[in-house]
Amino acid sequence: MHGDVTEGNTFSMGHAFRAACYYPHPTSAERLTAIGAWGHRNRYTSPRMSRANGVFVSRGFSTIEVLVVILILLLLAAVSIPFYGKLRRRSELRAVAMEIGTTLIAARMKAVRYNSTVRVIASPPGSSDPGPTLTSFRGNPLPTPVPNSLNTVRMPGKAMRFVTTPTGGWIDFDGNGRRVAPTGTNDGTIVIEGPLGSTAKNQITIDVSTGGRVRIVTPTVWQ
Repeated sequence: MHGDVTEGNTFSMGHAFRAACYYPHPTSAERLTAIGAWGHRNRYTSPRMSRANGVFVSRGFSTIEVLVVILILLLLAAVSIPFYGKLRRRSELRAVAMEIGTTLIAARMKAVRYNSTVRVIASPPGSSDPGPTLTSFRGNPLPTPVPNSLNTVRMPGKAMRFVTTPTGGWIDFDGNGRRVAPTGTNDGTIVIEGPLGSTAKNQITIDVSTGGRVRIVTPTVWQ
């Protein structure tokens, strides 16, 4: 019934089969349209569009924001500058006290080394010295060879002043390192005060015991 299969029949059947199984493929424009649709996993985006969408333009700072920052900086400066000035004045006064203590200890060591009397004189400011001075020299018996017997330490005039000086104005150490003058128990005390010209002053005490021990007493509460 079907008859013989001929070349013409084969071509006809193949053509009909291809016609029945034909699936129209989308064109390039249709593919781009489908891919560019929202929700597609391979959604097409242009590099130029990506760069345009990724650019962030800063709006800068407003005048009110700048004024607020300046006001905060001014408040911090108003609080910190007096505080650091107070710390600087305290450090200067403490440094002067340490200088006096070091001079007294050095005088005691010289007295023991040369087995002679060494005197330390605390002097207020004079015409030639704008600030207080601390002078040490050796007395009798003189060592051999005789070293330079005069040593003067000049204090900054604006940093401190002598409030209390030892009785007679000096302290003597003997060859054993003991304080032999002044002879009183509480007479070997030097009190300094500073800074000058300030309403808030602090005092530091440098005490020399009869045994020659030097002790520096700083304020418990600084002004």
